Amino acid sequence: MPVIKERQTITDLAVQYAGDASAAPDIALANGLSITSDVMPGTEIIIPNVVNQEAVLFFKINKQAPAMKTDKANKPGGIGYMQVGTDFKVS
Repeated sequence: MPVIKERQTITDLAVQYAGDASAAPDIALANGLSITSDVMPGTEIIIPNVVNQEAVLFFKINKQAPAMKTDKANKPGGIGYMQVGTDFKVS
């Protein structure tokens, strides 16, 4: 049974183990989750169907795992990332 890794989302698992992001609703439903659920790393996930076997094989052969969740604590900052009127105040 697949295990969710650090920074992975339900959609990442759908791409990795079902071969297509369109499988995310089925995976979420099979696991009693929503597509946007923040699942703890190490959680075992049921994958009910494979949509694209070639994509699944690609990730397996290349030992790749998509992980698109961002870490808000490591968000870049500083004057180069600020926008006037939002987080950079001009007085």
